Amino acid sequence: MSVLQEEWEQVRKVRDMKPKEAVEYIWEYFKWPIIGGIAAVILLIYGIHTLLAPKKEMVFEALVLNIPMDGETEEALEEGFVSYAGIDLEQQEYVIDWGVPRDDTGTIALQKLMVALAAKDCDLVAGDIAIANYMAKGEAAADLSELLGEDFLESYEGRIYYIDMARIRAFQEAVAAGEDDTKEGDAQEVWISKDSQGMGDPLAVGLDVGDAVSGSGEAICCIPATVKRPEMARQFLRYLEERRGKGA
Repeated sequence: MSVLQEEWEQVRKVRDMKPKEAVEYIWEYFKWPIIGGIAAVILLIYGIHTLLAPKKEMVFEALVLNIPMDGETEEALEEGFVSYAGIDLEQQEYVIDWGVPRDDTGTIALQKLMVALAAKDCDLVAGDIAIANYMAKGEAAADLSELLGEDFLESYEGRIYYIDMARIRAFQEAVAAGEDDTKEGDAQEVWISKDSQGMGDPLAVGLDVGDAVSGSGEAICCIPATVKRPEMARQFLRYLEERRGKGA
């Protein structure tokens, strides 16, 4: 029997059936095409809705690494910042990625940091001293004096981390000349400090916000040199300072 004859036979059978029998027959023989058709329509409607629905504006992206916090603290921080910054969740969105609370080897956290820096979408990074040190040594942290202003930094006096750019330049020159004598373990050497005395060219790269966010007391905020929304990063830091003033 040809395909055309088979189709005609099915049509004839349905034509001569009672309504209930016809429905049962059609479902028995055509349920998968029907299900597939319904699924295709649903996907089409979803695609059209996704394309036509107004996209929310991304106003802030932050990454938190190696800072132990419980879910309640994270939620309180987010809700408080949304209110403080006046973020309209109907039309705006934000991301605070709490992805790596503690990574003993540092590998996972550094990999995640490198991905975020490469994407150039991150406005603020909060982490332990290893994370801040990595950003500063790699010149991935912005100059906070220039970005935030000296007046803003006054409220963080005594809690500002610096790196000596003179040391960075000397290291780069040694590498270029083939004179780098970096030893095993030197990669973890801390180059940042709250004490800028003795630095040839101190650069403010991080702020100690431990009292505002972490029970362990260790948390340093850096702003990536590729920051897209510096004003929101500034607002987040102001919010943390206000939270600290209230005893977190």
